Amino acid sequence: MASNPITRFLCAPFWVYPRLELATFWKRPLNIIMFALFALMAFGFVAGGVQVRAGSADTGGPKLAMNAAFNLAFVDVLTFALFLPFFVAVACGMPVLLDFDRRIHRLIAATPLSHLTYAMSRFAGAIAVVALILGAWLIVQIGLYQLWPIDETERTRAAFSLSAYVVPLLLFALPLSVFTGGLSMWLGVRTRQPVLVFALPVVIVVSGIFFVWNFSPEWLPHWVDRLMMALDPTGVRWFMNTFIEEDRGVAFYNSATVAPDALFAFSRIAFVAVGFAAVWATGRRLERTEHRDLRVGNITQLLADAQRAQDARGETQHASIAARGGNPAAIVQVPGFVFSTLHVFALETRALLRSPGVWLFGPLILLQTWATTSFRDGPLDTELLMTTGTGAAGAFNTLTLLLCFLTLFYTVESLVREERCGLSAIFRAAPVSTAAVLAGKVLANAMLALVIIGAASLAIAIVLAVQAFKTGIIIPLQASVLLLVLGVLLAPTLIVWCAFTAFLYALLRNRFVVYGVALGVLIATGFATQFGYLNWLTSWHMWSGVQWSELDRLAFMWDAMVMNRLVALALAGFFIVATLSMWPRRLPDLRAVADRIRPASLLRALMFPAIAAMPVVVLGVYAGKAIRDGYQGAPQRDAQRAYWKRNSQTWEDVPSLALDAVDAEVKLFPQTRSLEVTGTYTLRNPHLKSVAEIPLSVGAHFVSSEWTVNGVATDPTKNDQPLPSIENRSGLYVIQPLQPLACNESLTVSFKLVGALPNGWSRSSAGASEFVLPSGVVLTSFTASFLPVLGFVDGVGIDERNGRDAREYPLDHWKTRVDPGFGPAWSTKVRLMVEGPDDWIINVVGVEKESTQQDGRRRTLWETEHPVRFFNIVGGPLLASKGESTTVFHDARTAHNVPAMVSALDAARKNYSAWFGAYPWTNLRVTQFPALAGYAQGFPGNISFSEGIGFMSLPVQSGDDDDDSDAGELDVAFYIVAHESGHQWWGNIVTPGKGPGGNIISEGLAEFSALMLLHHERGEKQAATLRRRWEAQYVQGRSADNERAINRIDGSRPGDQVVTYQRAGWAFWMLRSVMGEAAMLAGMQDFVVRWRDGVAMEGGLDFPLIEDFLASLRPHAPDSAAFEAFVNQWILGTVLPEFELTVEATELDGESYIVRGTIQNIGTGEVNVVVRVEGEVGADKITPHSDSVVAVAPGEPIAFEVRCDFVPARAVVDPDVALLLAGRKRSEKSLAKP
Repeated sequence: MASNPITRFLCAPFWVYPRLELATFWKRPLNIIMFALFALMAFGFVAGGVQVRAGSADTGGPKLAMNAAFNLAFVDVLTFALFLPFFVAVACGMPVLLDFDRRIHRLIAATPLSHLTYAMSRFAGAIAVVALILGAWLIVQIGLYQLWPIDETERTRAAFSLSAYVVPLLLFALPLSVFTGGLSMWLGVRTRQPVLVFALPVVIVVSGIFFVWNFSPEWLPHWVDRLMMALDPTGVRWFMNTFIEEDRGVAFYNSATVAPDALFAFSRIAFVAVGFAAVWATGRRLERTEHRDLRVGNITQLLADAQRAQDARGETQHASIAARGGNPAAIVQVPGFVFSTLHVFALETRALLRSPGVWLFGPLILLQTWATTSFRDGPLDTELLMTTGTGAAGAFNTLTLLLCFLTLFYTVESLVREERCGLSAIFRAAPVSTAAVLAGKVLANAMLALVIIGAASLAIAIVLAVQAFKTGIIIPLQASVLLLVLGVLLAPTLIVWCAFTAFLYALLRNRFVVYGVALGVLIATGFATQFGYLNWLTSWHMWSGVQWSELDRLAFMWDAMVMNRLVALALAGFFIVATLSMWPRRLPDLRAVADRIRPASLLRALMFPAIAAMPVVVLGVYAGKAIRDGYQGAPQRDAQRAYWKRNSQTWEDVPSLALDAVDAEVKLFPQTRSLEVTGTYTLRNPHLKSVAEIPLSVGAHFVSSEWTVNGVATDPTKNDQPLPSIENRSGLYVIQPLQPLACNESLTVSFKLVGALPNGWSRSSAGASEFVLPSGVVLTSFTASFLPVLGFVDGVGIDERNGRDAREYPLDHWKTRVDPGFGPAWSTKVRLMVEGPDDWIINVVGVEKESTQQDGRRRTLWETEHPVRFFNIVGGPLLASKGESTTVFHDARTAHNVPAMVSALDAARKNYSAWFGAYPWTNLRVTQFPALAGYAQGFPGNISFSEGIGFMSLPVQSGDDDDDSDAGELDVAFYIVAHESGHQWWGNIVTPGKGPGGNIISEGLAEFSALMLLHHERGEKQAATLRRRWEAQYVQGRSADNERAINRIDGSRPGDQVVTYQRAGWAFWMLRSVMGEAAMLAGMQDFVVRWRDGVAMEGGLDFPLIEDFLASLRPHAPDSAAFEAFVNQWILGTVLPEFELTVEATELDGESYIVRGTIQNIGTGEVNVVVRVEGEVGADKITPHSDSVVAVAPGEPIAFEVRCDFVPARAVVDPDVALLLAGRKRSEKSLAKP
């Protein structure tokens, strides 16, 4: 047997630790925790339906196979990236340090095991255990994904394939484990700091979540994207950007396999090589250092110093004691709490500051904060101006996660330091209270948090300084805001987390179990946050709870935030008291254990924790009740479901009456967030059939009273009232006149409403779309925020439990009479008396008739010049900036883009009137509101505009189209104002119909109008940039299995939004090229003339869909065949070209060059596309180029040839961004010099 080669191989010294680890791994709690966590993750993914976003949203449509290779790779890569680095780091990095702590590392030299073999053996044993755990998890995963019962109308299951389960382990888990494990082992041995074992996992996860995995703006060069893929050890960026970011359709995901490309395969091999190199470096480090104790220093010098100390003091001291400063002073009295705390704090702080981890993580945090604040993407991947508040709020989540990791590791290592050094018995027997020991250690770890927060604050200051240098816009650093956000709001999270960590250690008394449980808590918290299970009571980390607005400055939910922080502090107090009651100062024997579980002893032990829990209970009950009573509480959600359940079958699709007139008085009280409304509606029946019941929807935040119908008082709270009456049917107020209203008969309804908006706390949100606040007011007639809505409101009370599939409209729906897509069919004459603070500017649809001021309040009468379908109230403590015929109302702190917005308003009013038809209203205004929501809405003459979608964008000056100086820049403030101004025509003057293709008229034409205006006013380079950004949003946001043609889009399916906005805007721009601008504008003017205010038909007014728009354009098309071919592909079809460019040869032909190659359309559609060959940019900043137009259809590659008189450098497909296509960056090729 001894001569058997296999036996000799297995008995080699290298296999000592693998055999030991595999024989004992099941005894280690952390391994059990890892397996349990991975198994729970697999269960959660299966039960929760977490999968690739693919498949039809319709019941019974094509669905993603849950066990398809791509879906398994998707869930596996997320699991591995988020959790595997921590467990591998512990498994590989800690064993050698534990050997140091146990003082057995010196024995290695006395064994046949070399230090290099020792390191390799330790690493192999750890990786073997991780592989065994992953193998056990793989069995659980196979069982869940193959046997879990499914609803075949929602999910499917493919045939079993073992490779689908194993390949992700080889592609993602193996390289990540070797790389993380090897480097973690080397860091631990190199620094002898257990905390630094976790440095790499923290960097990988935090940088991945906040930057590496999701930072992919359209302007990012393709080579940078590829480089980031290669440098990501988790593989998440490569997998997402290669396969998931652009939806490839369920057919692809169900049939294809995950195959690495050359770059990814090489990078994985490189990561494995780096991991093994780190293990080798670990062994070499041990060989160099462990033959002598480098900490002792020069032995001769040490003995000489000891002799001199002995001669000077006249007493004998041990050499090592002398080297450390002599015998400690004798203690003659028990130190007090404060003295003990300060002494422990000083010792721990000294150890902390000597730790290289502080000086490693500090710069890393500075870099991470700088990245997250400098590369904050605004609308359409544009740059944003940063303020102290936005910087601190943007860094809040990053710092929360990072500091939770760091304080976990540092707190645990601080608590076990004495045990690791063999001083635990002496330390616990010292006459120092447990409270002082824990307080000193916690305060020392607070120093770590201060260093990290200081680094983050420094990063914010640097970004502000660089921003001022680059733009000339000086935004001061506000220390008070930093203190508020990164101090007052962040500190309770860290305090409760540190207290919880200490509590876990006191309870479990095993640092690795504490790590596992704490990581499990963080993971559970993350999932609960992601799926919306947390609220202001339970969100101990307040993740995404800080939504900064320069106008509101956290005032919106300040009470809820304060209570959340108080609950966190109270919970921390409970954990501290519980920790003190359990902290181990001595090892109990069996008798002591028996004594402690006696009822009297147990009650005494529980008394103080019970008292400490009382503030948690009291504050928790208060916060829970406030959340429940708030506008997103369970009673409100139940009321909304009752509204839908009671009324949907009766009132859905019932034609509404005409609201001929609204006469109301609205009193706003911003300081109390309340409003009072007294109003009268004049309703008319425009239908041939008599109407006996008329529905009104009243906001749930209102208490209504003083209802009258034609002057007769009625009470909706009472049943069986004589006619005329109003019945409250679960929030729908149904008016019953004395006699049914015949055709064109009218009635008046009066009411008084009193309420608050928002009415109480939100559930967890720090934002709202409509509100009355000290910072501003936004109220619209789209909802019942300040006036009742005529009719039943679709969508209220619908959730996943009662949701239905999207409606299927008949193909000829546009030929029938179509109701309006939003708002009433008949216009309304509006008269509003609005009262508010006298130092506010409050704008309302219409013109100002009179204004009076009294007792610090201003009353202003507003009347519409022409009847309108929608109206709003928006305002606040704002300033006015006037243009030639327009005005922008804004806060002085956010005035950086106001000149561009005024310019856009003036240009829109002038150009749109010439292009589409005369502007009918006197006013055209933009009014800013706080960034509690990120939208703008174009009401007639009164555009409400969020602070967060243009006001704080980086200002851009119009450049010269003759050079590349402004290439890639986009004046997003100008564009958004142009879009909302377009709604004056598309949405207000022409209201779209309800049905497929209807909202395209509102949003798609507004997008096209904005692009046209940007093209004419800011130049083609900015217009091309806008089209590229649209293209990226469309390609990344589309749902391949749900996408329908533009004329079949109704906004109810996944991916409909990017078709409604980006694809439609693109399609109309390309149609402009087909028709010519003049011809298209002539057709659009005809469309406005025909459909202005709707078309009267039998049964009511008819409103247009996209086919009606095409009918108006068709007579103006110069080339009917080209027009129809384009419409059939791009508007009535779903084509999307994608090109694969191959350059076969670059030749010198005399004094010119010839570039030959092929281009293949691997997408859909028959198109003519430009292939351009470019040279290097010249001294005049002009790029020489030569073009060739190629007709490409799906299928075989088409040859092209481009001749140029310059040295070719690049080949580009569609260089002028004239064609919507997928994979634009992938179709650019660099050319080798001939």
